[in-house]
Amino acid sequence: MTVQTAVAIAGGYAPRANRTYAELTRLTQDGMVTAAVPITTPVRPGDTIVIKERFF
Repeated sequence: MTVQTAVAIAGGYAPRANRTYAELTRLTQDGMVTAAVPITTPVRPGDTIVIKERFF
């Protein structure tokens, strides 16, 4: 499953959502890692996805 699929399952994007990138937080061996990722990035169980608001 990708970020885009997870967003679609959760109800889709809001009108002002950034549809290009998402903020993904993942637990790794080094601790929690947060990064801006493309919406085509695969997600794993336990990942947290945040869709930021676009400016215009």
